[in-house]
Amino acid sequence: MQDKDGMVENLGRDLAEAVGQALMEAASRDMVLPLYIAAIAANGAMLYHKLTRPEGSPEAKVALLAEYCPEGAQLPVTVVVVDSEGASLRGVLETSGEPFYSFPDSLPDGPGH
Repeated sequence: MQDKDGMVENLGRDLAEAVGQALMEAASRDMVLPLYIAAIAANGAMLYHKLTRPEGSPEAKVALLAEYCPEGAQLPVTVVVVDSEGASLRGVLETSGEPFYSFPDSLPDGPGH
């Protein structure tokens, strides 16, 4: 639920689910590790992570590279995933508790599109 300023009570949970969906989509597209994941809120709050898999390990490792959340996050939150070859996907969490969605493979070119 958003308050009058657009802040969200359960955004951490919803964002974790959205990032999980984005990573599943990245895996289905055979994106190449390491992956760089940015989550940017409408008010400029952001998280930036790097996902790697150490050689010989079945487990992925996630490192927090940057964080800026002075007053919490405000919806919508855009999630962007970029792989080591430049392939990318993005999606938007528009409403707390609502499904995250990925944009189509082809994104419009140029500013304002």
